[in-house]
Amino acid sequence: EYYIEPEENLFVIGTASNDPKDANKHLIKKGELEPTFIISDKGETELVHSLKKDTLIYFAFGALFLIVGIIMSLFSLGIIGGG
Repeated sequence: EYYIEPEENLFVIGTASNDPKDANKHLIKKGELEPTFIISDKGETELVHSLKKDTLIYFAFGALFLIVGIIMSLFSLGIIGGG
């Protein structure tokens, strides 16, 4: 849970659309075809850097789990380390 201070600058990424109730207003929302919706008090550069870092960490852990899974499978099939 987060709190946004009044007058705080925000960076918003989402899908822009017209308000169905008022044609003079626009909405930023989660899109039907593009599910990205982010509200952040970080600037664009800081947010992109943070997202890149998180993506790299998730990718590294995914690769690690893939390698461990392959090794475990090879052990259970008796291809390596068995006898």
